[in-house]
Amino acid sequence: MSMIELALNDVACTGCMGKIKRRIEKTTGVEQVKILSGTGKVQIKFNENHI
Repeated sequence: MSMIELALNDVACTGCMGKIKRRIEKTTGVEQVKILSGTGKVQIKFNENHI
């Protein structure tokens, strides 16, 4: 399993961040998605064999 952190530049709305999180979670191979509060980043754990 691998992990990546991505910056969600200019996305301040918590509703928008939630929508992004839910969409990423639907991607095959994604194990966990975590919004890092106050940083504007999302942390994604995924199975590199499926992505």
